[in-house]
Amino acid sequence: MQIKLLGLQDYLITWQTMHEFTQQRIADRIARQDCNEADRFSRKFDERLTPKDEMQGKNERTAAVYSNIHEDCERIFNEADRFSRKPFEDEIWLVQHPPVFTQGYAGEAQHILDAGDISVVETDRGGQVTYHGPGQLVAYLLCDLKQQKIGIKQFVANIEKSVMDCLADYAISAHTRCDAPGVYVDGAKICSLGLRVKQGCTYHGLALNVAMDLAPYQRINPCGYRDMRMCQMQDWITDIDLLEVQERLATHLVANLFLKKSSLKS
Repeated sequence: MQIKLLGLQDYLITWQTMHEFTQQRIADRIARQDCNEADRFSRKFDERLTPKDEMQGKNERTAAVYSNIHEDCERIFNEADRFSRKPFEDEIWLVQHPPVFTQGYAGEAQHILDAGDISVVETDRGGQVTYHGPGQLVAYLLCDLKQQKIGIKQFVANIEKSVMDCLADYAISAHTRCDAPGVYVDGAKICSLGLRVKQGCTYHGLALNVAMDLAPYQRINPCGYRDMRMCQMQDWITDIDLLEVQERLATHLVANLFLKKSSLKS
């Protein structure tokens, strides 16, 4: 797994880049599957035809099929050369964004109360509207759940566990809610989640409030919940170091993301 520390990045460009990454990853995986299937099919016919059969042409019909299969295999192998020789690795991108509201693909406009001078970007992630800004740590999780043999529900639980473990490092006791994904402290939301899964590959991720201006949350119904209280790590630790939090969160994500079972306090 690769960890990329990207600093302050424009939201729209980041979203487009992770979307392209995921599309290329899916295409690469399909090409590799086609190559493996073609190779197995070719070997199967190799076992059925003897060299003597091929040389003497005793079974012309079978030999013709054999030739066509090899041509198809060669085409597939050549097609696969367009993709990386090495399979895509899972990646975690850790970033901050300039002020922006992002709306999930099923988001309802009524939850944006007064965007004012902050732009609104409609995205393809799940969930309703949320806010990103400097001082908030965003982790984009570009992972192949099929390769890791883990379901999306367990994956989300592992993300929440990672955030809670990170907060526990600072003696902040957090919990989850069965009716609203994310992580909470004393009923106030400190971390929002929003993912998109395409053919088993995830992108988008989580947003952990560390030391930011929370005022823009008053312009929306965060995650579609009216009167949702928001909080941040700075509420408990005034001199919180975002770069240190970034390092700790990355460590917990790497440790927890692909656990097949994890227990959470709720």
